[in-house]
Amino acid sequence: MLGKKQLISFINLCNLRVLNNYSGKNNSNMSQEITSIHSHGIEDDHEMPMSVILRPLPPQVNNEKVESIMKTLQNANESSKVPPIDVLWIKGREGGDYYYSFGGCHRYEAHKRLSRPTIQAKLVKSAVEDLRHYLGGSTPDLI
Repeated sequence: MLGKKQLISFINLCNLRVLNNYSGKNNSNMSQEITSIHSHGIEDDHEMPMSVILRPLPPQVNNEKVESIMKTLQNANESSKVPPIDVLWIKGREGGDYYYSFGGCHRYEAHKRLSRPTIQAKLVKSAVEDLRHYLGGSTPDLI
């Protein structure tokens, strides 16, 4: 199990790797890069409606990074270089589908500012217990 400092270092490394791809460094290898430990083994990307994705934690974003991603998304020849976000897919106890996203803040914000109705996502099948790691005692009772 990683300690807090190790986990923060790992997250920063992942974010740096994604940021380097957006800034034009090593873009040709973006599809081979591991951009998420959660969805690394998931092949399928899904076109997710932005309206169904729950983001309970307010993101803190760097405007320059968001604007860079927006420029990439607006260029038809470059937009496919923006990796999908991870979305936790949780089935409620009575069968409802819930989609939570905690990462990909800059990519999500870029899509939001561009008023895009959908975003590319990798669905990570999860359980309420996984959600509890993010939200603790604030985890909702998913029906």
